[in-house]
Amino acid sequence: MFARVPDDREPSMTIITRITISVLLTIALGSTTLQAQQDDKTQSNVVRIGIPIMENTSTRTINRKQQRDWLVRGFQPEKKKKKKGAQSDTVQIEAVALDSDSPGDAIREAREKNCEYILYTNLVELREPGDPRPPAQPNTASVGRDPLSVYNSDPTTMHDPVHYAQVDYRLERVGPGSEALLASSVSGQEHSDENGTVERLLFLIVNSVKSELRESGGARPRSDP
Repeated sequence: MFARVPDDREPSMTIITRITISVLLTIALGSTTLQAQQDDKTQSNVVRIGIPIMENTSTRTINRKQQRDWLVRGFQPEKKKKKKGAQSDTVQIEAVALDSDSPGDAIREAREKNCEYILYTNLVELREPGDPRPPAQPNTASVGRDPLSVYNSDPTTMHDPVHYAQVDYRLERVGPGSEALLASSVSGQEHSDENGTVERLLFLIVNSVKSELRESGGARPRSDP
């Protein structure tokens, strides 16, 4: 048998291997830490809004859950190609569907689902030409001409379905006192069916709420005049 000749390179190769493993572990740990920090930063910029079932105090029947679901989808972010060096939105809004239709139940459910805000909506008016204009609410006054009066006086001008709607909305912070961040109303007429008319107004509400939260960072209370 031949005796094994000692190789002076073995100690140095072992040291190099250990150094290489150490460097790789350091890189892997650093990458994991950086990813965790980025995830924490992203999570801290997320605002969760609970969307209860729409209230309906108008004279017409409408699918309230369907309108709630449309609002939730309206808050979903658009998939846009991010430009190099562009900054992401400081506030990311995540809408959460709530099965409640009363303020008390909505608040409890919003807390269970970790929502910071609740967006209440109420369809207060929905009608078509020929329907009587509803009486003014207490402490309010009807100002201006009925937007559907032109169709009442001349039905030949109406070639497509026309509906008029008004939706009141209120964005409240979940917590003691139910602090209102935004309270307003949108209205308008559309050459569309009932659902299409209401959904158009919900689109305006989504934009209003997004603008308010991104401008204020979700912290500054304000109410429209």
